Amino acid sequence: MSDTFGMINDGQAWKDAVRAFENEGLTDPDARDLHQLFGDWLRTSLGRHGLEISGFGCGRSLCAATIPIVAPDAAQRYAAWYGTDGNEPPMPLPVFAQMAFTWPNGASEMRILFSTDPDVTVVNAP
Repeated sequence: MSDTFGMINDGQAWKDAVRAFENEGLTDPDARDLHQLFGDWLRTSLGRHGLEISGFGCGRSLCAATIPIVAPDAAQRYAAWYGTDGNEPPMPLPVFAQMAFTWPNGASEMRILFSTDPDVTVVNAP
């Protein structure tokens, strides 16, 4: 997990990973259904808390999303989402990693990486 958290905490590596997941979710027929299912779930459930995603993608077994934290109470709304809707995904999530990230310009976001495959119980990143 330390490799995963290292990637989640690196601005460019994270953006590249989310872009790769998005590309896979849009082009790989085996990933497309997961991309649609979990994208709809995140948009709907985060929207109930006044949050949105700025980057999202699912591959065949992992999904990644970026959630901007722009309003003064957005971190509390994210915590409320995670405590309720975040625990009610369409399928079990064997791994769910999350990390707050702040860019040098002060912009904040939550980064989440989760497994949709019950056989993937550990996530490593290059």
